Amino acid sequence: MLGYDNCKFILRSSSRSQILKHFQDTHAVPVESGRSVNIQHANFHGVTDPCTTTNFFWSPVLLCCESNGPLVLIHGKIDIHHSLAGWAGICVWESKSSCSENYQIEFTLTNDGKANKKDPVMWTIPLVSLKEAEESLWDSYPAMISVAFIRSYFDNEAEVSANVSIKSKSFQHSLNGNSVWVFSTPLEKEKAQESGYQEDKKAALQPPTIFQNVTCNGCNKSPLVEKRYQCLQCEDFDLCEDCMEQQIHSHHVFAFRNKSEPGQDRLVKKIATYAGKLSILT
Repeated sequence: MLGYDNCKFILRSSSRSQILKHFQDTHAVPVESGRSVNIQHANFHGVTDPCTTTNFFWSPVLLCCESNGPLVLIHGKIDIHHSLAGWAGICVWESKSSCSENYQIEFTLTNDGKANKKDPVMWTIPLVSLKEAEESLWDSYPAMISVAFIRSYFDNEAEVSANVSIKSKSFQHSLNGNSVWVFSTPLEKEKAQESGYQEDKKAALQPPTIFQNVTCNGCNKSPLVEKRYQCLQCEDFDLCEDCMEQQIHSHHVFAFRNKSEPGQDRLVKKIATYAGKLSILT
């Protein structure tokens, strides 16, 4: 069961309270109430120890969202052979009103306590369904990050921390009033939306944004108008809205843009520096 090879407990036929009790009593899994938790990995140096030759999972944490909200198991893994690390949120219980399709999970790496403070690195991915995890837990991780990048980001400190939050899909990001993007994979059926965008009469009267000299790599449409999906892992790869909906180039992460401004170009390039380390599993 979900990384516990000798466990015969059946999640699918168990109640919410039974699942909580099982993880606490049988596996000593920490249970956190609410939608967010900070996960600390105290000995990250062990990941790159030459003696470590086997892939492994980190000890999980169970997030208990609201009184009747979903139970989300925060799982982490290390792919030693490819030098990648990743986290995923597995929905082990949900009610009809708290369907996992209504939620996504946000991971944020921060090194606030370090001398060489850096901007946070954030990515948002869908929750993994229980069915997906049961079929292949190892292959159900939507995103992985280079171990070398993580060590560099934390200045080779032994302790690595990740803030984890469960968000409804209607949640919009904002940072100091500036526009930022939700990084979405085609596993999410909703389109990524720029935060802070208000569809009012004034905005409707504005002329459409035209991305000059930008061609859709899916259908060769040019220029792109109003909506541009820019791959953050390729040097020059863009999609129009129609091709994005068709899940073309679905193994990479995209930023949604609806403005053509130098400030956005600089921000996307900066984010892409981090996202270049991000690998999406197929």
